[in-house]
Amino acid sequence: MDGERSWPLFTNRWSGGAVSPAGHVHLEAFYLDGTIPVWVFAIGLTRIEARVWLEPGANTSHIAWRLLPHPRVVVTTAVAARPPDGQ
Repeated sequence: MDGERSWPLFTNRWSGGAVSPAGHVHLEAFYLDGTIPVWVFAIGLTRIEARVWLEPGANTSHIAWRLLPHPRVVVTTAVAARPPDGQ
């Protein structure tokens, strides 16, 4: 959600054939991290990661959402080196 705007990150296909909401249009990537499925959604320059997994030996599901670092942010540093005597 961005102020009053929101973007669904899920999609339903209804029995009549309609697809709504169209969250799949934001899906940028899908991959497996070991055995854990990972979805990456892109909304403008914002990237959101979703992971879903089951706890082995337990009747427990886990879901993790993470806001990813901005992919186009470049950090530069300036260093002024001086000899120890200050000259």
